Amino acid sequence: MRINILLLLLISLLLFSSNCKQNNAKNTTTYKQLILDSTSVQIKNFSISFSFQKENLKFVTGNFTHKTKSYGKKLLVLDSNDTIIYESKDFGEYYLFKPYFYKIETSGKMYILCLSSYEYYCETEVFLLENNKINHIGSIQFTGKTMETNVIDILHIFEKDRTTYFTFKSDSLVYFPCIIDTLIENKNTFYTYDKHSKFRFNSN
Repeated sequence: MRINILLLLLISLLLFSSNCKQNNAKNTTTYKQLILDSTSVQIKNFSISFSFQKENLKFVTGNFTHKTKSYGKKLLVLDSNDTIIYESKDFGEYYLFKPYFYKIETSGKMYILCLSSYEYYCETEVFLLENNKINHIGSIQFTGKTMETNVIDILHIFEKDRTTYFTFKSDSLVYFPCIIDTLIENKNTFYTYDKHSKFRFNSN
């Protein structure tokens, strides 16, 4: 009798654990990388590095060349008339400042991650496009564990309970690339973003 009761308890625990995992999976949605078409655009006194289009919006990175402007790389967003509707701050005179785009079908939100580098990869700037408004929400201050591995190669973005998680599929990471360049163990390192707590770094 005691063995039967223990077996029933064990089966109940296994079923409960399975249901929890299924519910967690249902509540978790993965962001997929969008491959946008490149587009041609001209902006006065602006040297264009990359330009992509999604519907009526154009996303452009590069730097101003006019002497009254700084020469740091930045992100611009243009409307259907090629009018600049968003201009980010300068992010330094990087050799590379390339945007990558992430979205889920069930949400109007789209994250834009601008990967930067000199001779090797530096931090990544994160922007959010939502309700036709774009904001810079923070910086990912990690790269992969080798000079050839950028953060895009190891990034996994998902949403759970209205919070977005930025996690890394790597056992090691380089912390503060281009500044400190410290190799650390990835002990459940991730960033989170929601409208209340903003962009936050987390680690065990």
